[in-house]
Amino acid sequence: MKGLLADPHSLTGRYLSGELEIPIPEERRKPGKFWLRIRGARQHNLKSINVDIPLGLMVCVSGVSGSGKSTLVHDVLYNALISRRGLPAPRAEYESIEGDVQIAEIVLVDQSPLGRTPRSNPVTYIKAFDAIRESSLPLLRLAGADTLPDTSPSIFPEGAARPARAMGR
Repeated sequence: MKGLLADPHSLTGRYLSGELEIPIPEERRKPGKFWLRIRGARQHNLKSINVDIPLGLMVCVSGVSGSGKSTLVHDVLYNALISRRGLPAPRAEYESIEGDVQIAEIVLVDQSPLGRTPRSNPVTYIKAFDAIRESSLPLLRLAGADTLPDTSPSIFPEGAARPARAMGR
């Protein structure tokens, strides 16, 4: 750890040492009254942990490699929620889950590529980046473009995503 903190080329070390920081916004959306509560999650490397997740907010699960992020989200939470709705799923190991009645739909989106390139991940296909692209249009116009690059997915028969067209001027 000392080496990491002392290494001026380590971005992680610079954040851990306090040299760099991400400021907390002055205004943040506060959690409401609805929470998803998982009790006793104990699959793979999880040792009977309790987790409270606020609903109605963008929530990220973070941690170091091997800390159980994927186990919690994929193996416990997702499998438990779809199983509780009567759909087939591998067994999730947990004591209880509360608050899932507030969740209208359960969709697991991972980062596995759909085609031959890692850029063809599911986030692209559910159009999660559309708002970001559209908000960039004023900057692209300043750079000489009059439309957004064509990014609509189209899968070739062999499974590779069609390459995006260059924007050009």
